[in-house]
Amino acid sequence: MGINMIKLKLAIILFYISIMLISPINISGEKIEFSKLKNSAVIVEFFTNFENSDSSIVSEQLYRFYSEVYPYSQLEESDFYYITMIDELSEKVQIRAQEMDVSNYPTLTFDGGFVNIDQGFQNRDIYENAVSLSNSRDKHDIEIYLDCIWSSSPCYPEIVINIDVLNLGNFEYEGRLLIYFARIVTDCENPAGRPYDFVFEDFAADINLSIDTSPLGYYKDQLLYHPVVPGCYSFNAPNYLVVASVYSKDTGFADCTVAARLSSGEQPYKPAKPEGKTKIQLDSEYEYTTSSSDYDGDMIKYVWDWNGDYKPDEWTDYYKSSEKIEINHLWEDKGTFKIMVKAIDENGFESFWSDPLTVSTSKNIKIQQYIENLFNDQIIKNFNIWKRLLFNWLYK
Repeated sequence: MGINMIKLKLAIILFYISIMLISPINISGEKIEFSKLKNSAVIVEFFTNFENSDSSIVSEQLYRFYSEVYPYSQLEESDFYYITMIDELSEKVQIRAQEMDVSNYPTLTFDGGFVNIDQGFQNRDIYENAVSLSNSRDKHDIEIYLDCIWSSSPCYPEIVINIDVLNLGNFEYEGRLLIYFARIVTDCENPAGRPYDFVFEDFAADINLSIDTSPLGYYKDQLLYHPVVPGCYSFNAPNYLVVASVYSKDTGFADCTVAARLSSGEQPYKPAKPEGKTKIQLDSEYEYTTSSSDYDGDMIKYVWDWNGDYKPDEWTDYYKSSEKIEINHLWEDKGTFKIMVKAIDENGFESFWSDPLTVSTSKNIKIQQYIENLFNDQIIKNFNIWKRLLFNWLYK
């Protein structure tokens, strides 16, 4: 009887393990730690619209999570990439949402639905857990080599995509290749007024694959993609990201994901958190400093956001990589603000926004300083009185 009970428990455990391997997961709770597997990047599709207020929270959390893990692009080493899929901008987003059974916005799907998040957006750990779970699961032995070139005029940009998909497994592979074309920095705003990042514009390719085993097991192609560009000079190649993912026909989950830019080069490192006064007086100038370095050694200019809305307020001239820079600013309105800064190199590559420095302005700051000084003076005065009394008592 005892042996049968043990067998039953083992069977239940194996059943739940098999369900985890083939079924989508909704996660929450404390942070889960997993060892990172090489060449196993996760694709995150962030389905949203312009109306739901929770989308602002998700957008902020994803941006901060990504920029903290990857202070500059490091595309070949990233553990995850995210694409913001905005419903109103593309019919293809709506079709993709139906494929993923997304019925509520916002929803995040990891690796094609292996993990789904549709609540608890304030909890930072939930994003990290989802990436860790997706990154640690077993995947088919697939590799992707991706190279993208912007080869035409701004008026009619032509993207040449060279891609190789290798099947290194021991059996024939059936899958689907999706190549996402996304704008890294945009003027599309979430409900809180912050711009969305990595916004989906189109699928540069949607191809069904059937790949034999090695050594002949590979798919190789050169694809030409012509993005829709309103205006001759609005296409800025460094501002676009191409992400290629291969999804298994058996599970529907992504087996391999890689990314590439259209121009060669690396973006600057995220600038250091600004340094300067945090308690300031209105209508007085204060100095703030920061610095960044460029992986390619390019010259850098800085753009400052003085109110924390992720929008440029003031630009600087170009400086040498790693050079500490100074800038002055004054506030005319009372309140609390977040100061952020980003770096842009001479080839147009943009860094992430720095961590914010919070400053508070007050029209009564002089009164506060007077009270603080008066209080400190009184302490010193009282201390001197007690010191004199003690001295007289000891030597009386």
